[in-house]
Amino acid sequence: YTGDRLNFGIAAEKAKAKGLKVNMVIVGDDVAVNAGEESNGTITGRRGLSGTLFVHKVAGAAAEAGETLDDVTAAARTVAGAVGSMGVALTTCTVPGSAVSSRIPENHMELGLGIHGEPGRELVPVRSVDSVVNTIVDQINKVVPLRSKRLALMINNLGGTPLMELYVAARAAYNYLTTGFNAKVE
Repeated sequence: YTGDRLNFGIAAEKAKAKGLKVNMVIVGDDVAVNAGEESNGTITGRRGLSGTLFVHKVAGAAAEAGETLDDVTAAARTVAGAVGSMGVALTTCTVPGSAVSSRIPENHMELGLGIHGEPGRELVPVRSVDSVVNTIVDQINKVVPLRSKRLALMINNLGGTPLMELYVAARAAYNYLTTGFNAKVE
């Protein structure tokens, strides 16, 4: 988000002023925000969610292999441009010091909400996990098209979803990706 980008940009400029060689990579993997054509003309861009993990892993591997800063940056930017994510929740998070939100009514869910409780893209009636996963995968594919038949899938719960429910979501995603997209999921 804008504040994050500004603060990291300031930190990078301070490091450069001290003589350090620094590059900045922005990860905007949340396809629920400024997705597709609606990003035209905006300045905020998409926010980063769990897809940053893939960027960190690739950048770390490149650095550990002895790549130059520019090569590490290029690898990170390649991954950042190929990762997409989208959140879903039945309730909002509780931010310490803030009032508890009741924005999501009973028997509804929010698609595309942010990790800090930001409102989602859409408030919908609760539906099956298969339907939810299909919607999320379709939205990711619309914004960051599956460019190959091989991809990595991460189901992230942000600490609030029981493991058994994550397994159910992972199964739904695996089934949809391997049948609907004929992808090899690792």
